[in-house]
Amino acid sequence: MLSVLMTQTELDQDIKGLANKPPHGHVIQLDFRETFHLEESPTCEYDWLEIRNGPYGYSPLIKKFCGHEFPPMLTSKDQFLWLKFSSDDSIEYEGFKAIFKFIPIERVCFRISYCDRTVPNSPTMMTT
Repeated sequence: MLSVLMTQTELDQDIKGLANKPPHGHVIQLDFRETFHLEESPTCEYDWLEIRNGPYGYSPLIKKFCGHEFPPMLTSKDQFLWLKFSSDDSIEYEGFKAIFKFIPIERVCFRISYCDRTVPNSPTMMTT
């Protein structure tokens, strides 16, 4: 299953959501495509996309993204990814487009020599 997440930066916008929950035994892979252009700032205080590994706004933070550098492909550690997009009331940019799909955990674990629920490209494997 492939699903598309898209947003165009509009002034003073605040959107929260969960990537759909995959079937049991699957994780979520999130891949940014074609455009990622939000207002840039050193601490992402104006326009930003926050991604968390879990179902809640207090789940472990993967990273807060802004600017025009594409985020890497992300794979959830479990069955949930929590996303929040926020923009201030000043400059507008193109926004972003991302595709998410469900991947069987066995296929993800196949890429490493053993399966200890550490998923490649997950927050535990990412460097910031």
